[in-house]
Amino acid sequence: MKNIFNIDNKFFTFMSKVADVMILNLLFIITSIPIITIGTSLTALYSVSLKQSAGTSSYIVKEYFHAWKINFRQGTILWGFSLLAFLLLFANLTLNTDGIIHLVIRFVMILSLILYIMVTLYAFPLLAKFDNTLKHTIVNAFLMSIRHFLTTCTLFGTAAFFALITIAYPPMIEFTTMAWFLFFFAIIARIQATFLNKIFDRYIPETI
Repeated sequence: MKNIFNIDNKFFTFMSKVADVMILNLLFIITSIPIITIGTSLTALYSVSLKQSAGTSSYIVKEYFHAWKINFRQGTILWGFSLLAFLLLFANLTLNTDGIIHLVIRFVMILSLILYIMVTLYAFPLLAKFDNTLKHTIVNAFLMSIRHFLTTCTLFGTAAFFALITIAYPPMIEFTTMAWFLFFFAIIARIQATFLNKIFDRYIPETI
């Protein structure tokens, strides 16, 4: 009976992890409400998730707002560029042209969209992990996304899986909406952080 009330038993450990996911998810949603701060919130979300994956996270709320504060400027600018790039790509994809020009433009835009997604998958986590300029962050995100292509596919597949769950079952939209509100953003970042840490560790110089 004593083990039931032991905070170190498996049940309490599991519930503690569930609570951490919910807290992190809610923090991300609340701080993303102004929309312009989504980039900063993404950076803070990945900052905490990377620490959780590495086993170095202690105080989620404190760590989240610390990362949010120090990355506000770069996170906001990066989000602005990302949003603008996406809108331009989307606008070009919807252009009505005929013949070979249409095929060429469509091919270039689809290729650009793929590259955009690849870079975005790494850009915000890189901003969360390393102290660097935005230019170098974007360049490094591009190079890593190509060099570690299988991991890039895994990162995309993780996000796509949860998106497909939502789209594939319209009758359960209320349930999936609640799941996004409580869990999904933090779960996606946590899963991705596991793969990202393995890559990022390769670029951290060993200290003697």
